[in-house]
Amino acid sequence: MVPLTPPLAGKVALVTGGSRGIGRAAAVALVRVGASVAVNYKTHAADAEAVCDEIRGMGGQAITVLADVSITGQTINVNGGWWPRWAWPRTSS
Repeated sequence: MVPLTPPLAGKVALVTGGSRGIGRAAAVALVRVGASVAVNYKTHAADAEAVCDEIRGMGGQAITVLADVSITGQTINVNGGWWPRWAWPRTSS
């Protein structure tokens, strides 16, 4: 029998407000179906890091991203150099 590949394997999800509540639940759920996650937060750094620790404990990949996405100057540049290699956008050749 061929093992099933999780539906979001190889994908990266940016979860705004991912440090608490519904955002936290969404980040954990996305990891369960194979995605790596960038947990965005504005003021709750410790909560965001706790979510990432939980995700890493599940064997997933996660980073925290500090940004207020309601401010144009702080919008997240997905091609920026601070993203880890696993989070780089994929291009087909």
